Amino acid sequence: MALSQRGIHDSRALFLLWLDSGWKYRKIDEKPKKVRKLYAARIEKETGLIFDKGYTDYFLIMSDAVRAAKRDGIAVGPARGSAAASLVCYLFLITEIDPMEYPAMMLERFLDPNRTDMPDIDLDFDDERRDEVRKRLELKYGLDNVGNVANHTRFGGKKAIQAAGTAHGIGRSVTQGISELVLHRSDGDDRRWKTLEDTINLFPQVHDAFERFPGLYDALRLEGQMYGPSVHAAGLIVSTIPLTACAALYSVSSGEGDRKRELRVLSVDKYDAEYLGLLKADFLGLTTMGMIAHACHLAGIELEDLYGVPDADPAVMRGFRDDDVTGIFQFDGRATRGISRAVQPRTFMELADVVALSRPGALNEAPRYVENGRNLRNPRNLSAPMKAITEDTRGVIIYQEQIIRVAMQVGGFDFEKANKVRKIVAKKLGEAQFNAFFAPFAKGAKELHGMSESEAKKIWDSMSKASAYAFNTAHSVSYAKLAVWCMWLKRNYPEAFFTASLQKCHPANDKERQALLIRDAEEHGYRIGKPEPDSGHYTWHLSGDVITPGFFQVPGIGSVMAHAICDEHERKPFETWGDLLRVRGIGAVKVSNMQAFANSPDPFGIYRADRFIAEVRERLAGSPDLPMPDCDSDSLLNVRNGKRVTWCGLIKEVLYRDLAEDERAAGNPEMEGIRSPHLTRSATIKCFDGRAGEVYLRVDRFRYPRFARKISEIAPGKDGILVQGKAVRGFGAAIRIDRMWVIDAG
Repeated sequence: MALSQRGIHDSRALFLLWLDSGWKYRKIDEKPKKVRKLYAARIEKETGLIFDKGYTDYFLIMSDAVRAAKRDGIAVGPARGSAAASLVCYLFLITEIDPMEYPAMMLERFLDPNRTDMPDIDLDFDDERRDEVRKRLELKYGLDNVGNVANHTRFGGKKAIQAAGTAHGIGRSVTQGISELVLHRSDGDDRRWKTLEDTINLFPQVHDAFERFPGLYDALRLEGQMYGPSVHAAGLIVSTIPLTACAALYSVSSGEGDRKRELRVLSVDKYDAEYLGLLKADFLGLTTMGMIAHACHLAGIELEDLYGVPDADPAVMRGFRDDDVTGIFQFDGRATRGISRAVQPRTFMELADVVALSRPGALNEAPRYVENGRNLRNPRNLSAPMKAITEDTRGVIIYQEQIIRVAMQVGGFDFEKANKVRKIVAKKLGEAQFNAFFAPFAKGAKELHGMSESEAKKIWDSMSKASAYAFNTAHSVSYAKLAVWCMWLKRNYPEAFFTASLQKCHPANDKERQALLIRDAEEHGYRIGKPEPDSGHYTWHLSGDVITPGFFQVPGIGSVMAHAICDEHERKPFETWGDLLRVRGIGAVKVSNMQAFANSPDPFGIYRADRFIAEVRERLAGSPDLPMPDCDSDSLLNVRNGKRVTWCGLIKEVLYRDLAEDERAAGNPEMEGIRSPHLTRSATIKCFDGRAGEVYLRVDRFRYPRFARKISEIAPGKDGILVQGKAVRGFGAAIRIDRMWVIDAG
């Protein structure tokens, strides 16, 4: 809404008007008087900060863009990142999370009087309609004043190998195999751009490939060099002046088929855009929001119906406890699913805790969180202030806000200093900087709580450890809310949920996810149909209790051709497969392939693993020397730790690990205190047996030399495997293998 549309030419006046409108829309006046006073005090605090910092127009622009999107029926997520902690954002309809209901969130992580940079409002939009948001901004503020932020990408190890291989005519059979072994390092690692050098030294097969094809050594020169600009996934710039006054612009094509479009991209990344003082809106296109939009349309409900879903809806919470999480945002991943299964969440904040605990690093704290919940008692060996700070998270530090509270409430730091401590560890800014804060922390702990230096050090160390993995509470709450929306749809409108979820699976890129969803839909009582020439549908569609694929799901039919088929069918309906010959680009061979796919008993390969396992069992029945599988991925979850098991399935991926690399990153390059330091390599074989859960076959560093050759010859996606070993209890199915047989799965 332009300022002049209501005859208001003052940003602050419009800001206050929109606050008043939001107060009424959110029905704050219906709350008890005592509660209303708390809301009013919070609004006064936030508004004062926003006015003092000069952010008034920023909030108006963001609110206008989001409200317009919602009016147009574009699905917008509940929130993303620290903006969920702002009551102004909630009243401005930017977010759908009332921060007053979640006291664990901290406003200062979003709006802090000591911050000089602008607060980030990050949001998720329907991935198919995010472009409409950008176009509206262009119409409102001018085409020359709106553009996309660039990303400056560099050659990573894998891309460098591929580029060198292409330049020297080295086949993909060589480059693909060694690319899978390239080490992965985080951005803050001091050897971030030396992964190829170290990979060559660690893996003999990589060294041999480089010696056989010397042209590959050019990859070492490429790694870390600038590759070129790309488009930032979320960043949009809105300016009061033409963007060409700030930076060069270039055009880039994005998307494919009917979603292909030209974008105007700045020649600067998000850091340079911030330096230039440009207003950046982080609007991300999220597939889950696209799925939700489709599901709501199919179910005949509005997005507002989702906004009103209670956090602890009994049917929704039961869905999480029943492990019915296939297709549920964040929760259908192996780690999150395993933690959720162990936690058996009964409250919304426990869902948020699960989201935070399933991050790398935090996984190590998940067992303690689960155990403390089972014991139903306060964790022992915690000081009174630490008990108070971690009371709602079972004695475990999970969130960044808790770290800040520890620094403030135990060490007596102000918020600015406490947040600085958190950033030093989280961004790996150096042990010296971090330790410089310990002395004042210990002094504050002694003065406030009478703690000895050793007691303060124990808390300091736990805070330091947590800083490396802790999550933002507001972000966890936001994504838990999104998971609740998905579960609510699955429980109340399952046919719409499954159809919409399948519609969002790309038939070529999401085959595994598509297969899991189809299997889950069948287990929920829905039939999966087969493509028919007379359907005229582009993608998955619902008819009664049958969910049927469209032409886009047929192998060899891309988006453009699928639309062409539908257009021709609309002009004159098809009756037989042969009628598709009327479509330009479709010949007799393609029609024959389409018909064969439609008539296949298992066109999407849903039961490929089941067939493979059945064949292996049949072969093993006549072989007394080989063990028969005695468990599957589901039963493995309930097997006691250390029990000897035999399992069979298909191989998805081989993950390599090197202890020397891990110790170097952890600051112990000399491997001090490590038993058998000459044995450093290990591997994990990621497999599946057709069920929802994956199985991780672990080959530890002591057994790795015995299996190294077999592992190096594995062809993921083609080979199956039979193993014997000991079950490893954790958040997922895992086996530490003693014996293995790799089998060609055909």
